[in-house]
Amino acid sequence: MQVRILKALEEKPVNFSELKTDAEIESSGHLQFHLNKPSGLVGTAAEGSYNLTDDGGEAINVRNSTSTGPGGVAIHAKGPSIGLPGWAKPLIACLMIVVVVLSGVAVYQRQEITTMTGRASTTSSSAQVSTVTSTTTETVFTTVGPYDGLLFISASGLCLAARTAVPCWGTNNPYLFTFSSSCASSEGCNQTVATGPFPSISKYVVNLRFLFTNQTTPVQQNCIWSVKGTTPQQGYAYCVMINPTSFWVGMQGPAPP
Repeated sequence: MQVRILKALEEKPVNFSELKTDAEIESSGHLQFHLNKPSGLVGTAAEGSYNLTDDGGEAINVRNSTSTGPGGVAIHAKGPSIGLPGWAKPLIACLMIVVVVLSGVAVYQRQEITTMTGRASTTSSSAQVSTVTSTTTETVFTTVGPYDGLLFISASGLCLAARTAVPCWGTNNPYLFTFSSSCASSEGCNQTVATGPFPSISKYVVNLRFLFTNQTTPVQQNCIWSVKGTTPQQGYAYCVMINPTSFWVGMQGPAPP
């Protein structure tokens, strides 16, 4: 799937919908999940479209320089042969061995980092679900990784505006929203949130449009939220995919009044 994304971005930058079509990926959640992977091959332009980074361009060039011959054998483009002195061949062989060993070490380290990150994500996601479904257990997040400093719509507490429930914002205990294809539509998706010890009082409906970008969207913010009621509220936010079907809604402080 990563190769299809790179091939779709080879000619020019495209927006999320075009990338989903060109890469032939049916699920918006799966596409967003792969775009959030820290591969360093895909970047985001100022206008919100996606493009290849220098590393991504190099990766696709390397792939394009290799074709497949009969029987699935890779055939590399050959240039004019260059004669090498006798001492050069052993030196080149030693260098190739060193490169292979270093590459193996790098792959091992990356796998270890990926495994540790996956365990941390699984632990955080499990703790979050526990907090949402239980009225007696509250998990406090002392950090949210690269999203330190953001305020998130909270899964606990009771916040009122003109006696109407509105989102509570904080750095702890983010609410886990469910991602669906309707969230990426122009109408967005409506989700009911009930928090705290009195869910009937704290219940409200929030509309989320994710992904949402235009020329007025602040940098690094990719969705918009709104709550109707006696005191309606809305604003831009940074929606963070936790897995292909769930996400947090965060924003730079201060929280709405």
